This record gives sequence, structure tokens and C-alpha cells, in this order.
Amino acid sequence: MRNVLLLTVVLVLAGCGGTLQPKRVPDVRGQRLDLAEDRLDARGLDWEEIGGGNLGVVIRSHWWVCDQQPSPGKLARTVRLVVERECPATEPPFPPVVPDVTGLNLEDADDELDRLGIAHDAETYDDDVPLIEHLWEVCYQDPSPGERGSYVELYVDRDC
Repeated sequence: MRNVLLLTVVLVLAGCGGTLQPKRVPDVRGQRLDLAEDRLDARGLDWEEIGGGNLGVVIRSHWWVCDQQPSPGKLARTVRLVVERECPATEPPFPPVVPDVTGLNLEDADDELDRLGIAHDAETYDDDVPLIEHLWEVCYQDPSPGERGSYVELYVDRDC
């Protein structure tokens, strides 16, 4: 009976309070707070706001993410968003606009992102390692084309 009770307690504890796996952090700097939070939620990342003035953040779409911790591309479970009503001008300006590299082979996508100074990483759907880059095609990218970002996650396959 004691072993059954011990096994039950272990199973209950194993199913409760499990921590989220760390995920790559997207670049949400320069985005409206409501959109940045939606993007983090979609990635399965928790977030917290830092700032918000004396009254705090009331209307989320009126606030902007001026900085974030950890930085884009890092692994994390929670992202701290530094918010302001207006972000101060920074040098250099916010990250570049992400180009559309879906459909390109990985070698060409690497060249295009490197040219813009955008860090990137490629993941395959079956945990393969894309050693010969021109044989792999970019099937999906995050962030989407047209968004600003200093880091892009590329999802590649031999045939999309």
C-alpha cells in the first residue's frame, strides 16, 4: 500500500507545475505592446512588462516595446518587455525589415540575411543537420517578412 501511495504522489507531482521548455526569443523591440505580447504568447513564452508609468499599462496598444531581455535569438521561458509611450531614438535604429526568404535555398537565404546583418538559424522538421545548404529549401520563417527583426528562425526541408 505504501508503494502505491508513493507512486501516486510522484505521478501527481510530475504532472503538476512542470516548467515550460525554453524557446528562442523573437525580436519584439519597436513593436506595439499588444502585438508583441500576442507574438510571445503564440511562441509559448511568458512575458512581463517593465515600465508603464505611475498608472501602469491600461491600453496596451498605446505602449511600445523599447527593449527586451533576453535579447532576440536567446533561449528563455519568460521575456521582460521594457515599455514606454514612445521609444527614444536609438543609434542605430530598430532592426531592419526582414526579407521574404521562403522558397530560397538555405545558402541564398543565409547570404541575404547576412547582407542585412540579421542573425539567423536553421531548423529542420526531422532534426537533420543541413550540411549542404543549397540542397535545403526555406519552408517557413519567423518573424514573417515585413516585420522588423535582428534574428530570424528558418525552418528548412529538402522539399517543402
